[in-house]
Amino acid sequence: MTVSHILEEVRNAGLTLRLTTTGKINARPVDRITPTLREQLKTHRADLAIALSKPLRIKRKATPAATSGDELDRLLHEAAMRCCDHWNDGPEARAQMVAEIRATPKHHRQALLEHFQCWYGKPK
Repeated sequence: MTVSHILEEVRNAGLTLRLTTTGKINARPVDRITPTLREQLKTHRADLAIALSKPLRIKRKATPAATSGDELDRLLHEAAMRCCDHWNDGPEARAQMVAEIRATPKHHRQALLEHFQCWYGKPK
């Protein structure tokens, strides 16, 4: 299995990997680590450390700007709720997400939409 496959499994499991200053790899939250994934992390520790030490470069297609502020807000809200669905967020977290979107300056909302679409997909 390649490092990119392992990193994809880590992301799908909802885990975050962090390389410590001592070269150890921390995975959080630990309750989401399966025995198989734990073994893969141990087996490929050196390659993962190299990958984690490099700057993250995400290749993504440019999303055309929404035609109106209302349309952008609608798309952004839908994308944020997909993020909440992914993390099984409850009503309080969803309300907090909506409040944070409303507090986001309008000139940053397109970039936020692109971020959500990159990580949590586009509407089906």
